Amino acid sequence: MRRELVALPWTALRRPLLLAAAAGATSVALAACGGGGASREEFLAKADAICAQADAEIAAVRQPTTVEGAVEAIDRLREISERQLADLRALEPPAAEREKLDELFALADEQLALAIDYRDAIAQQDRDLIRELADRANRLRAEAQEGARAYGFRVCGTSDPATAAG
Repeated sequence: MRRELVALPWTALRRPLLLAAAAGATSVALAACGGGGASREEFLAKADAICAQADAEIAAVRQPTTVEGAVEAIDRLREISERQLADLRALEPPAAEREKLDELFALADEQLALAIDYRDAIAQQDRDLIRELADRANRLRAEAQEGARAYGFRVCGTSDPATAAG
């Protein structure tokens, strides 16, 4: 039996996953400030290429119409975000900021864990918890994107496939 999805905007479903990617981009931005490793420009170019690929994949995830579809979509978005974060972690950052990078990647991991809670709240159709988690995710996402924009990224943390795709 298919259960109808509670009335929430599609962007609310995507945001918990997007915020992890944005936090990873902020981490990359902070890591790019140090010496050693890749040059800042090389590092940013590689990070932005990773983010552009993930953005395209995220934008292709279709808006679900059922609870089951939402759970599947969130799992897919989380898979994309986890791969993006792993790819960002695999980059060779300027050496002086590795510790800061690790701290910020831990934040991204927390945000991905939030997506699991969000998925579970949707599966249970717990509207109050869904709203609470979406609000928390939106605050974290905004903070991460602000850091990425302030640093000057062109793609990571500045694009929003949720609004681009609908």
